[in-house]
Amino acid sequence: MLFTVLGWFMAFWSTINLLDYFLRIFHVSKYIAFVERYELIVTLFQIRFVPIRSPCTVLKEFVRNNLFSYLLTIWFTIGIISTIFCSFGIILYFSWNSVIEISLWWFENFHSFASDGSVMNVYEMEASTVGKKFVEENEGLKFVIPGWNIPWTQVPLYIGILLIAAVVHEIGHMLAALNNNVPVKSMGFIFFVMYLGAYVELDAVAMRRLSSVQKLRISCAGVWHNLVLALFAWMLYESTAFIVSPLFISNAGIYVEGLLNYQFLL
Repeated sequence: MLFTVLGWFMAFWSTINLLDYFLRIFHVSKYIAFVERYELIVTLFQIRFVPIRSPCTVLKEFVRNNLFSYLLTIWFTIGIISTIFCSFGIILYFSWNSVIEISLWWFENFHSFASDGSVMNVYEMEASTVGKKFVEENEGLKFVIPGWNIPWTQVPLYIGILLIAAVVHEIGHMLAALNNNVPVKSMGFIFFVMYLGAYVELDAVAMRRLSSVQKLRISCAGVWHNLVLALFAWMLYESTAFIVSPLFISNAGIYVEGLLNYQFLL
């Protein structure tokens, strides 16, 4: 199964690269026009294109409004505080995980210095117990490997979710940049291996002229928008039962009040 998937993967990217190569060398007019218009770049395991060269006029006018500009400044200032707080939280989380992992490794590999066999067995039992408890409690971060811990049928769903998160992330950078009078050159998308993401290109000269706080507003805007998106997704998940409750049918149909011993419902 793994080699089959790997074969299809290599065949897909080989076809894309060969198709791009031949369309370019034969100067297919429509394809060349598409490449120049959207700045299409095709390399090994990577496709980049720019569908948006500059934010629309409506968005620029929206950001330039005094009231909305003031609200956006407060919004992105809160983003700085939240991002810094989460950064320290992530550092503490990984530090704690590292300490636990090193302690378990030390405990499991160096307990053999004990001379009494029974004591060694106790050490082994304690290490195993602590390790299992750590694995059960450590549910914060997991590797997502298609075909290993998620089925291949759910891969498009994960790619779609990552794309939404990436677009929301880059919109945060774009809004923060426009709010601080930094021109946005373009907004593009990138397809790397199996990941579909987005990026925003800002004016580097205008960025260097900003103060430290303004630079932080732009830098932290993406993470801040992802935090808000995660909070919204969690609230939507928790309220799903309430939202779909009008679709439920109650007080109708057949009821099962109970089952007698050794009797099954067929």
